[in-house]
Amino acid sequence: MRIKSLLVSVHLSVLILIAACSDTTSPNGSIDLSVMTDKAVYSLASDQAAEPILINRGSMRVYLPMNEYVAVQRFEAGAWSAPQPWFAVDGASISFPLEPADTLRALPMSFGYVGNTPGVYRFIFEIAKDPNGRQILSESLRVSTPFELRQ
Repeated sequence: MRIKSLLVSVHLSVLILIAACSDTTSPNGSIDLSVMTDKAVYSLASDQAAEPILINRGSMRVYLPMNEYVAVQRFEAGAWSAPQPWFAVDGASISFPLEPADTLRALPMSFGYVGNTPGVYRFIFEIAKDPNGRQILSESLRVSTPFELRQ
């Protein structure tokens, strides 16, 4: 009985070791993202587009889906509108990584896409901890500071 208990203990230890080695995220890693635009205020008279920028300041790799990974939202009637992406990317995998210390400059959003409508907007990225997109990060980590579009 004692040998059987020892074998079960060794077996469990091996399974735990295998699981730890196959984990793609470090329990000691950090996720620290900055989502911003190239300007805080835009003018329809002088500007044509806003550029979303994502910086990975953390120590962990994050993943963006190989589809519509960034969208714009307008603040209306006290709430943010549904996300509206303006382009999609295509590739051979489900997602692409953003490594620690890397910066992603997404395709600029033309103001014609939002009907040249003045208002307050923000960008929201779709970002996950895993390459399959099963562990989507909290919205607070994925949104830009609001920016204004003026006449």
